[in-house]
Amino acid sequence: MKTSSPFLWQLIRSLNSSEKLFFKRNYSAVNRKEDKTYLKLFSAISAQKNYDETEILIKLSPAVNKKNIAYQKHYLQQQICDAIIQYDGKNDAQHDIYNQIQLIRVLRKKGLLKEAHNAWKKTTDKARKVESFALLNLLKTEFEKMVLFSSSQMKYDELHTIFKKNAITYAEYANLITLRDIYTETILLKRKAHFDIDEDLKKRIATLLEQIEYYSDASHSTSFWYCHYYYMSKATLLYINNSIDESLTLLKLVLTKWHKDIKFLRTGGEFYVELLYMINYTGVLQGITIMSPKHSITLVIILSQKQFKEPILRL
Repeated sequence: MKTSSPFLWQLIRSLNSSEKLFFKRNYSAVNRKEDKTYLKLFSAISAQKNYDETEILIKLSPAVNKKNIAYQKHYLQQQICDAIIQYDGKNDAQHDIYNQIQLIRVLRKKGLLKEAHNAWKKTTDKARKVESFALLNLLKTEFEKMVLFSSSQMKYDELHTIFKKNAITYAEYANLITLRDIYTETILLKRKAHFDIDEDLKKRIATLLEQIEYYSDASHSTSFWYCHYYYMSKATLLYINNSIDESLTLLKLVLTKWHKDIKFLRTGGEFYVELLYMINYTGVLQGITIMSPKHSITLVIILSQKQFKEPILRL
């Protein structure tokens, strides 16, 4: 695989000081001197204001030369990507759940079923609390495999009871997925509406608003995301349709729900920031400045660093 030099330079330049420190501490080869070449390459590229391969070849010769620089860049890129994925996963419930699923799989394959069962119970409970439905499906698959490849004397009554206790019904889950797709289309329509609202766009907005009403039971659902997608889809479409008062009323309701379930800030912070921007947009149209430009920039920084500890905005 050929590594794009501009991309590698951009990737390194995008790292903050904490990410660079994490990479150097956790991905440095202690016992193999030859593997430290990629760390020298990392430092050389990091110091450049513009990527200059000729300068690197002169600086790191003979360890790095025209014959091996492609391999060294590719290896460095792999190490950086692994590092930032691991760093980004810190304090991320979904990342932790996925790691536990991998552990359950390994324990099952090694025949350590008791340990696999205990890990499965804890991980399933955690996944349901944060409504990580996609990962719950993987956990159910692991349960099936544990049953298939274990002794007939192994008891599964307790685990099967947990298996059957779904966070929401299958019908609600199907509706949630449909609403998620509608919301995705809605935010794309919002982008188009910034430039022009033609008749086709108006018709599509009207159609989606009618479709959304089919899922009005979401307002009474125990699922956080089912409620979120329902209200945000409707509020955004009303905003595009210039029904500002109705839109802002729904957005305030969604904000209240986020404040009640702040645990979702760490797994869905991007959606929370979009909510705040939407509240700001509607407020501006009503002559109310809810968020200053400085506040908006702060939100982006907070999002990039995943420092969600409590709700950022209260109305």
